[in-house]
Formats: sequence, C-alpha cells, structure tokens
Amino acid sequence: MARRYSWFYLLVILCMAQSASAFAQEGDCPSVTDSIVTVVNADGSRLQLRFHCEAKDANQDSDTQDSVAADVAYAAPYADAAAFEQRLTLGADPLGDPLHGIYFADIDGDGTYEVVTSGSCGAGPNCWHEIYRLQPSSGVLELLLSDGYSELIYHDGYLVIAGRASCCSWEYHAWHMNERPLPLTDSNMDLMIFVAASTEDEAIEDDAAISPRCTFTQRQEEETWQVIAPPGPDWLSFCEIYGSDYHVVTPSEAPSA
Repeated sequence: MARRYSWFYLLVILCMAQSASAFAQEGDCPSVTDSIVTVVNADGSRLQLRFHCEAKDANQDSDTQDSVAADVAYAAPYADAAAFEQRLTLGADPLGDPLHGIYFADIDGDGTYEVVTSGSCGAGPNCWHEIYRLQPSSGVLELLLSDGYSELIYHDGYLVIAGRASCCSWEYHAWHMNERPLPLTDSNMDLMIFVAASTEDEAIEDDAAISPRCTFTQRQEEETWQVIAPPGPDWLSFCEIYGSDYHVVTPSEAPSA
C-alpha cells in the first residue's frame, strides 16, 4: 500500500499528532520559540527538533516577519538525555526564503524518521521541500532529496514525488530506495510517469474528447529514456489524476506518444 504525504495532509495529521512530528509555520516565532519535539526510532536512537526564531535581515522589507528555524539533534540508541548532538540547523530553503514547515515523518515506514522541510511555493501546488535521512551506523543526517513537489508517495519500494508540470499535465518522478548514492536528483531518477490531459482546443479540433494519456518511462542510460509498460497493476493509480478514463501509452505507441 502506498504511503502518501501532501502539504494539506501533513498540516492536518501533524497538528493532531505533535508527539510524533512537529509543524511550524512562517510567522509563528512567538509560539514555537524554545519548543522541543523528540521522536524515537525503531533502533532506540532519537531525533530532536529545537525551534527558535531567526530574526529578519536588517535590509529586508519592514513587513517581513521573523521566521521559524530549528536545530536538529541526534542521540545514539538508548543514550541518556544529555547525549544529544546537533546535526543540522534549518532556517531557509535553497532560494533563501523562510521555511513554512519543519517536521518529522517516517516516509517509508521503516521505523526511522526523516526530517522534512517545506519552503517557497510557486503559483500552483508545487512547493520546495528538502528531506534529510538518518544514517543509523554513523548518526549523520544526509540530504535525501531537494526538489519541488505537491505530494510525496512511498510506493512499491520507490520514493515518488508528484507535481504539476503545466496547466494540463502532471509528472511523477520515482527512485528505487535500495542502497544508492544520495541525494536523489533528476540525473539519477529511475522512473518517470507523465499524465497529460487533452486541452479544450484539442477536443474541438478532433471533435471529440481525448482521454488523458499516461506514459511510463524508465531510464536506460544517463540521458536516454524508454517507454515501458506499467511496473504493476497498482501503478495505474498514478494515471487517475484526471479521472479513470485514461489511455496508457504502450511501448509500441512510443514514437507517436
């Protein structure tokens, strides 16, 4: 079963379960200053978020608010409370904009929490996120992913991010979560799913409604992609972003896809 995380889903779940995760919004400095949230991993190690305010730069607009930041600390399995060691400080996204969310989430259900941040958003549903993964053997938090997306999904051993690619299309980028170099990037992505809906102009031109086209592709070489059949029946759920009346592009149709 796929594990799905969207911005709005996380807003609801994290506000209901503060003991397992932490959520902070830009402008919430007075309410989160000195707040501490701790989670326990399956191996007995712990991660801790220590929230604080990050004052606006003196050169910023007077309407700019102080922003929420957090230090991330780690304690080895079953160590005492004084054993926490700082690993990261999170306070801005890669564009330098304030973070809108900082929280823990076990994205793949392996019993070890990741640290997730949410930053600036575009005009559509996509927002910038960074995910840090704990390396249990060393206690190091390593960057897993830094990318823009609308929804995060763990499906069939793959980490999948979903995002709107244009007015009438969505893309799903997927990486198999085996032992592999990090971070996950476009250059080492394993699968991509592209779902395109027909536009009103196309429907008028063909005098009929055109079913959304769902195309599965797999990386063959560094810059070479090949259209493939869906990896399994449950992957067809990704084709339903525009409804159940879709057409899966087959490898034999690829030249005209």
